[in-house]
Amino acid sequence: MSISSSTTITKSTQLYGSSDPDEEIAIIHRNADATFAVIDVDGGGTLSKSEFTNHLSVSGYNIDTIDKIFNKMDVNKDEEISREEFRDGMVMLVSFVFLCIRCEHFLY
Repeated sequence: MSISSSTTITKSTQLYGSSDPDEEIAIIHRNADATFAVIDVDGGGTLSKSEFTNHLSVSGYNIDTIDKIFNKMDVNKDEEISREEFRDGMVMLVSFVFLCIRCEHFLY
């Protein structure tokens, strides 16, 4: 499942200061790839539940939250997160966080 720029990021979003949504997604993908490489300890090209859990638990996440995140990112339900699934998940996460920040800004 690949996320198109028009689905999640619009020109008004400007997460990283670019008015080009494709460039915004490219930046998120580069960051996601770097994070993926750190989590993929065995270099297998996918994130196992164990690799994902170990990384996020060290980062302070509880097991219930880790399971929810893993299950959302594992779109094809094969018990692994592919690089593409991770990239797509990060685009959705960054977009969601940005929109929450923007909404909060308008509320206060």
